[in-house]
Amino acid sequence: MYEIKIDTDGDVVADIAYRVSFARSEDGSQTATLRRVESSEAAGTGDGSLVIIDAAPVSVGRPSTS
Repeated sequence: MYEIKIDTDGDVVADIAYRVSFARSEDGSQTATLRRVESSEAAGTGDGSLVIIDAAPVSVGRPSTS
């Protein structure tokens, strides 16, 4: 999981966090889910959040030019 935490009020505690997690599907392709977390949950690492994008396909490497 990758996480970006944002402090909006200068108290050095995250008020908003965006979390991206990656998963592999059965056929070997990869997907990503983006979540937004607000208030006191943003400072932690839990999973209570609003899903913004669910199971978006992820590509790695260069696209084929054939």
